[in-house]
Amino acid sequence: MTAYVSRVNRFAMLDIHGNGPATESALGGVYADPTGRNRRTEDGHYAWAVEGHLAVARAGVAWDGKGPVPVLGLPEWGDYPAPRTGVANGWEQVQRLQDAFPDRRIRPFTPFFQAVVDPLYSIGVVPVTLDVDLPPGRRLEADWRDQRTGKRLRLTTGRPPAPGMVRVRTYREVLELWRLPDDPTTTPVEVVDHVLQPGLRAPIPVRSRTALFELTGKEGDDLLTQMVDPGAIKNGELTIYRHANTWEPVLERAKTLGATELARRTGLSERTARYVIQGRRPSPQTAALVSSALSGTEDPPPRVCGRAGCDARVSSRKRFCSDRCRRAAARARDRLMLHEVGAVRCRCGAIRYGSAKDPCPSCGGSGYVEVRARQCPGCGAQRVGDTTATCPACGRASA
Repeated sequence: MTAYVSRVNRFAMLDIHGNGPATESALGGVYADPTGRNRRTEDGHYAWAVEGHLAVARAGVAWDGKGPVPVLGLPEWGDYPAPRTGVANGWEQVQRLQDAFPDRRIRPFTPFFQAVVDPLYSIGVVPVTLDVDLPPGRRLEADWRDQRTGKRLRLTTGRPPAPGMVRVRTYREVLELWRLPDDPTTTPVEVVDHVLQPGLRAPIPVRSRTALFELTGKEGDDLLTQMVDPGAIKNGELTIYRHANTWEPVLERAKTLGATELARRTGLSERTARYVIQGRRPSPQTAALVSSALSGTEDPPPRVCGRAGCDARVSSRKRFCSDRCRRAAARARDRLMLHEVGAVRCRCGAIRYGSAKDPCPSCGGSGYVEVRARQCPGCGAQRVGDTTATCPACGRASA
């Protein structure tokens, strides 16, 4: 077997015939399925991405770094355009798509495709389309628009492109860019697609033979010397680099305070403070709280409820003081998210866009009525409904 490591947690195992298991490359879940079947392997990987990774591994193992680079052995879909998948999951993205497609109504979570432009021929355009249901071989015939200007575009994979057409990259070109070394003298200044930039750009085949491994660097020289002559290095010690342990000083100071004082300063329960002092490793949130509480001389500020307008104190592991505040904060977040996309929620739970004064089409109830609260100028209490009478909190007459 030949192990071909392409990036972190991305590898392919090839036998003498070039077959074997492999993980999906960095394309899976980022680019549209060129087969149109959305088939996956037994491990849950995208089958087409695994097939492309094996093709890259075969070409990498066959190439010795000299002569022409082997062509990737891909099926017919290797010459299809490679669009990236996307979903309009934000108000800004919804607005950009609406500006590009003024004749269509863009809703939240609308799927779309974005073509990968070849920067050597076409720069300054971002082709997008909403025709995501077309077969992979006919994606060039979709209604492509420039996301920046809304202008209709004609795409091609030919080189050079015809006048007035925008050239986009194919799956073969995307895979070749992924496996070949990066040459800064030929890389364009503006690169539209940067998903495959991180990782190992020039994969090296790794075979399980000891002769292919060698020790390098200062520590490698020390290890080699110790293997040849164990007494050559003084005391037989090597330099080992580790991360600094910043928790030990905090733990020692916490032990001097005691569980009761630690619980008072941090807001933790005395049981949790006792566990911390006993040496049990706390969660990152608790460790950060203890460290910040012991780093200064003053007591840490008390934690308050996360709902706007509620000043009730809560413990370190809670965010809200009660279920009522938690539900109120969730409703506020829901109203804010719907307001960003120009929608409201009916009493029955249905989402309504545009004008909500007419009866709801889902439940047939009356139109949406927004309840607004007024603040008392005397005590600041929130009052809903009739505010002409005196304030029940302070007894002051309304202005």
